[in-house]
Amino acid sequence: GVLLLDVPSNPTFDNVIQQFSSDLDLQQDFISKHADPFIFDHFKWEFSGSTLYQYLNYDAVISLGLAACRTPEKFFSWAQFHETLVNTNFEGVSGYVSFDNITGTRKAQDLRYRI
Repeated sequence: GVLLLDVPSNPTFDNVIQQFSSDLDLQQDFISKHADPFIFDHFKWEFSGSTLYQYLNYDAVISLGLAACRTPEKFFSWAQFHETLVNTNFEGVSGYVSFDNITGTRKAQDLRYRI
């Protein structure tokens, strides 16, 4: 058999992405927050449905942000950040997110699989 990740669609995430792709004012506000807004000159804001990889990438970025905000020191080392990251857990758009304290990778048992 073939083992696949079985991540159900997340209607809330999909709805927000759909709204963003059709809201020109929101897109311009997003672009204006970047130091080099020209990187978006040829970007297409079309929405054709979310993918598993979008869910996983979103959760990865949120993990980094949560860990950065939860690290006690204002200016922290990689070791301090890593310690906070591996102890971060939350319900993400792709399912429950937690990390292995030794490898630093997402715990496989928190993801659903199908054969």
